[in-house]
Amino acid sequence: MSAELTDRFLPRFFLLLTALAALIASCLTPLDSRLCEFLGLPVCSDLMALLLRTGLACATMAGLLMTALKVRDANRLIVYLQITALSLLLQWWLNKSIQMLPMPSTLAVLFLLAVQAGGAYRLLTLRLEKAAADQYGLLLKGQEVLATKLALLRQEEAERRLLASDLHDQVLQDLKQLKAALNELSRKVDAADLAPIETLIDSSTTQVRAVMENLFPSVLENLGFKSALSELLRQTTLKGGLRAHLTCPEEVPELSAIEKLLLFRIMQEVLNNIVKHAQAGQVTLMVETQPESLKVTVKDDGKGLPCDYSTLTRMAEERGSRGLRYIEQRADLLQAAVAWQSVGGGTTFTLVLPLVRKQKHHTEEGST
Repeated sequence: MSAELTDRFLPRFFLLLTALAALIASCLTPLDSRLCEFLGLPVCSDLMALLLRTGLACATMAGLLMTALKVRDANRLIVYLQITALSLLLQWWLNKSIQMLPMPSTLAVLFLLAVQAGGAYRLLTLRLEKAAADQYGLLLKGQEVLATKLALLRQEEAERRLLASDLHDQVLQDLKQLKAALNELSRKVDAADLAPIETLIDSSTTQVRAVMENLFPSVLENLGFKSALSELLRQTTLKGGLRAHLTCPEEVPELSAIEKLLLFRIMQEVLNNIVKHAQAGQVTLMVETQPESLKVTVKDDGKGLPCDYSTLTRMAEERGSRGLRYIEQRADLLQAAVAWQSVGGGTTFTLVLPLVRKQKHHTEEGST
């Protein structure tokens, strides 16, 4: 901010005060004339003398102002005195040469104005630098908080993946062995008596697979973002008995792996809410890539929101349901904006994710 102030404001500030010096010299001419008469100095009021007087006033102001703005505190007073002495010497010489009107009162006013203006400018610059430093510190702190949250999220996803792997390697394998043993037993006893047990094993296997997929969506890692959303919609149609439609580009290369996972988790929670509460017959999921953002829209034709979103969130938390809060938290990690809208029938959920990000954020995400 201080650099911008120096580049844009300082030249105008300098020119304004220099022009003001010419006006001050003109206004104080009568006072300088009386002082010269009192001191018995010869004066001439022709045009050349007046122009030289005005030019010397502007040059003196420029020197004093540059000293106030650029010279260090330890040397500033010495430079002030040098410029003042040089100005007085030039006035004396021009008075002797062409009888130019000296300007002692003008010089005093210019000196005070330059000192005050320089001090005010330095104070303003220091405050702006401090504000910029504070803002930068807050930005760094925000980035550190975001990095910590992402690290915790990566740890949580790693634990989910490990748990899903354990379910696959242990529980699912045990169920497979149990079914194989049951098939072997069916050769010795009546198969009809074992049918309920076999049905229970198949149901348990399906549920374990569903839990594994919920813990860690392997389709997202193996087949990509669009295929993962397509599978998520397929599961939603099976679970909720509704029709679903997906519009999504084949791949979204601007997104990192952790961003895709966060988006998937958000869509998962949104679709779960539709199945549980919306009483919808159809849902549409649309992913649109724009020059500077990614927009995700989920529409359903259900009964709509019973109240405004803030009230709905509060009521959900009072019931112990934190799905909406989880959506907000994951959106915050993505630095994305989310909105719920219910006009007439149905509800529309919108998420806008900016794709123009800071390089540091990209680097941290790409390293996962």
